[in-house]
Amino acid sequence: MKQTKMPSWFGAIQVQLTNSFFYISLINTVMLSVTLWAATGPSIQRVCPWASYWLFILIGIIIVITIMLLDYKFMYPTRQAFLNEQACKHTNPAMELLIVMDKKLDEIKESKE
Repeated sequence: MKQTKMPSWFGAIQVQLTNSFFYISLINTVMLSVTLWAATGPSIQRVCPWASYWLFILIGIIIVITIMLLDYKFMYPTRQAFLNEQACKHTNPAMELLIVMDKKLDEIKESKE
């Protein structure tokens, strides 16, 4: 699919929002865990009287770590491959410099022969 070139500040806003949502998500997760325990804790404790809020939090942390490991193992390589492809496809000062250097290297090789 053909992509449309937009001003870079659109990307800057999106990147900054994405980065800041990480912190908002942490706060939101803590508030949701407290709310979920308040709503379901008594029901859980009727079935498992030994269950506590801290065990509930520990299970949540284990689930998050598992998701992180699965993401790192399976999704990260493909995400990086896509981002590398995008970096080479669009305006990228590092890629432009690499192309210039490659041409100069070819010229040096030709002059040595």
